[in-house]
Amino acid sequence: MKTRLLVLVCVLSASAATWATAQTAPLNASPTSESRDASLAYFGTSNFVVGRIGRDCLSLVGRPESPQDLVAAWQQRNARYALAADKYMEARLAEAEANGGKAKRDSVMQELNTAVQNGASVIVKRWTNHPDKPEACKKALSLIDSGAFDISPKSPMFGELEAMVSWAEGR
Repeated sequence: MKTRLLVLVCVLSASAATWATAQTAPLNASPTSESRDASLAYFGTSNFVVGRIGRDCLSLVGRPESPQDLVAAWQQRNARYALAADKYMEARLAEAEANGGKAKRDSVMQELNTAVQNGASVIVKRWTNHPDKPEACKKALSLIDSGAFDISPKSPMFGELEAMVSWAEGR
């Protein structure tokens, strides 16, 4: 997966009306939708959390793999969402550049980067900011390793994520 997935995402809400409109939009229509933005945000934040937990925790608990290895394993388990998020991000940035040049593309990317980092930092802090950080890290890594942090029908935005996958597969 492309490393930019580590810095993608803003926490946006998606409305059912936007989702329905996105499903019936012609292929040459704008790729941008609230639902896909929210899905991208959800995936990107999750991806960033995994990377940050890897960076902050793996060596602390004596695990030999790199943060990149941890992210790669998580992305492999969530490959269809990673591919869809990457495809949507490419389309989103291409549209921004087409409508406003490189400055607009950079602005959209910066907004997403900021939102992802801010959202993910809150989660990582909540998971690891404890008096016994090694124990908190073991617990966080266990959640990631066990698949509890993977995208599944139990995920809060599962419907929107599935819709983003369908959109990407139709491209």
